[in-house]
Amino acid sequence: MKFFRRTILLLTIVLAVSGVAHAKVNVLSFDSSIVINKAAIEVISVKAVDSIMQSHPALMAGVPVTREHLHLFYDNTFDFYLIMGLLLAFGIIRFGNPRYFQYLLRAFRSPTFGSQQLKDQMGTAVVPNLLMNLFFAASVGVYLYYIFKLNMPQRYAVYHPSLLITILILSLAGLYGAKYAVMRFSGWAFNVRVIISHYMYNVFLINKIIAITLLPFTVLLAFSQPAIAQPAMVLSFFLVGLLFINRYFRSWQVLAPFFQFSKFHFFAYLCASELLPMALLTKLLIREMYY
Repeated sequence: MKFFRRTILLLTIVLAVSGVAHAKVNVLSFDSSIVINKAAIEVISVKAVDSIMQSHPALMAGVPVTREHLHLFYDNTFDFYLIMGLLLAFGIIRFGNPRYFQYLLRAFRSPTFGSQQLKDQMGTAVVPNLLMNLFFAASVGVYLYYIFKLNMPQRYAVYHPSLLITILILSLAGLYGAKYAVMRFSGWAFNVRVIISHYMYNVFLINKIIAITLLPFTVLLAFSQPAIAQPAMVLSFFLVGLLFINRYFRSWQVLAPFFQFSKFHFFAYLCASELLPMALLTKLLIREMYY
């Protein structure tokens, strides 16, 4: 009896499963007016996301918009190696002759043209004097290059920077070399060797101080933005002007016996030997190399 019941139950289950498997869905029995609109769903989703982002505490300013800003690239490789070479040259001179720089600073702080002992001590250091005079031409030449570059950015690249810097350095070296030769000849011709010796000592002393003073300003002019470079340029002009005034004051102390009857002759000398050569050099560079 139990076996019979189990057999009937098994046949019933098999028939039910086979009937479900062969059954077909009657599409007509469903509501055909329901249509899935994907575009409408996307619009609703976007509005929901925007609403969440606008109401979020961290995004109360609105929907963030990512915008790529334009970054200009400036190749400062040449400037970097130029400034590093200039600083390296000064470091070699400084650490190779530490006692010479002590005498140099002591002579500059002297209210007069310096004691004879300091002058003799610096005069015996022939190699450091020569190296610092060459460094003056290099430092001021590089400084003038960046002054031209800052004030005439459209025109400074007419020639290669290395050529322009070389011309500036050689021009300054030739200018002061010629001045030294002329003054030595004048001292011999007019028999005022002592006065000319003191005068040239003061000229090259202030030149060395100018070369050291301009180093940090040259670095600022080379790598800083115009908002920083412009004030740095004005400040450097002011300091160089003070140093030139100090140099003329020292020169007057030395040359006063020579020009004791007329201060106009001293002014004419300054214009002829100091201002006129620099003005001609600047005009030549601007006219021939930029226009």
